Amino acid sequence: MPVSDAATVVPSDGTRDDVVLAVPHVATLLGVGRNTIYALVARNAIPHRRLGKAIRFSRNAVMSWLSTSWQVAKEGP
Repeated sequence: MPVSDAATVVPSDGTRDDVVLAVPHVATLLGVGRNTIYALVARNAIPHRRLGKAIRFSRNAVMSWLSTSWQVAKEGP
């Protein structure tokens, strides 16, 4: 499913230092389904903000969360 740019908010000065993303954008960014993102939100496991019924994410916060949430796989014998 193509992701519309309508839910991506770019600051008025045109910089892309931080972008606000909707659920479909974060799902695409992380390569997972929307239900996975909703499950992470329900567990408060991913940084997000609720604006009424809408859920929004800071791209910088998601990328920072991703870089600190990597688990090192245990190697077998």
